[in-house]
Parts: sequence; C-alpha cells; structure tokens
Amino acid sequence: MIIGVDMNMVVDVIADKVLERKVKGGMAYVRLKNSPLNEIYIRSQPISFSLDVKHSFLGIVKIVPSIESDEDRELYRTLKGMECSLMYQGLLRRRPFFDNRKELNDLRQVISSITISNILVDTLNSDTRLFELIKNIRPSELNVILKSIHEEFLPFIISKEYLIKAEAKFYEDPSEITWYITMTHMLMRGPRFKKTVRGIFEILEIIAKHLREVTESVSRQ
Repeated sequence: MIIGVDMNMVVDVIADKVLERKVKGGMAYVRLKNSPLNEIYIRSQPISFSLDVKHSFLGIVKIVPSIESDEDRELYRTLKGMECSLMYQGLLRRRPFFDNRKELNDLRQVISSITISNILVDTLNSDTRLFELIKNIRPSELNVILKSIHEEFLPFIISKEYLIKAEAKFYEDPSEITWYITMTHMLMRGPRFKKTVRGIFEILEIIAKHLREVTESVSRQ
C-alpha cells in the first residue's frame, strides 16, 4: 500500500499528459494538456485506526468565474438541481449508478423553487466507458457538485444544517459557476496501480466533458 510514498509516484503515472504539477508532501496540484478539467488537486490521508491511506481527487471545471448577469444566476440555479453522487445497489454484486445528490431534498425544504433534474444523472449513467472504469476501480466516493458556499461561511460549516443554510444563501446570490468532481479511492501498489491511476484521471475527464456539454446545452435553452 502507498504509505509514506511521495505523491510524485501518483502524478508520474500520467506524466505524458501533465502540463503543470506542484507536489508538496501528501498533496499535489495538476493541470493536464487539452483537458476539460481546469485543474486537479490530490490529497492522501491516513484512514483512522488503520495503516492504510486513502487518496482524494478533486477535479475542477470552471464555467463562469464571476457571475455578473441574471442569465448566469439562473443558469447556476438550474444546474444546482443536477448535482449527483455515485451509489451502489445490492449486497454481493453491488451495481454502481449515479443518482441525485440526497442533500438536494434538504435544500428544497428551504428553497421551494429549486428543481431537481435527472439530465446529468441520465447522461452519466448512459456512458458505457465511464461505467467500465467505475466497475474496475470501484471508488468509495464519487460526487459531482457545484461550488455552493461563499468563502466567508466556510468556518461555520459544522453540521449538515449549517451546510444547507450556506448553500441556500449561495443559491440566492451565486458568485460563480464552478463544478467540483470529488472522488475517493484507496490506491494500492502492485500490478494494477498504474492502470488504476490512469482510470481515475480518465473518469474525471469523462465527467468533466459531460459537465461542459450539459452546461452548454442548458445555457442555450
């Protein structure tokens, strides 16, 4: 298992695709060539009461860096209802699938105008290559969400209740449209290591491509 190994080992796997890299301890910043992702952050974290280490990947897709029009505000609000998470169904052969982010139902209790949509969920669930990779890697977490918290509220997010309140505040007055793809997986050294790392980056890029296409389609409506 990758314990105490420099993060360069992970980034080196996709060195041919890297435009820029910065590594410090258990963290890395990466920009890829010709990618739908603007940037990627990677962090390694010890698992509590274990010698194992999990790796968290954050892929960022910037759509509107600074919202200045009512059209972009409405675009954000429409896209917000499309947030989703990877779920698993079944006991033995657990089937992966994307579903609407559960917290959207909590947010709708605060903001009745939000519309929960299956457009992104259906798009991702219909991508056979994406699910080929997901079934091989089986990430423990995979979420597709919008940046939805104003920076000044971050120190106060101490519970789910405060999270929903902060997201409701951002929904009322969004400042940007930026998609976050968050993925967690416990990487293991061995013959599958390089294939797994390449697969993780491909998953992030496939989802990012869909996010740009879906966002563009919604913006034209």
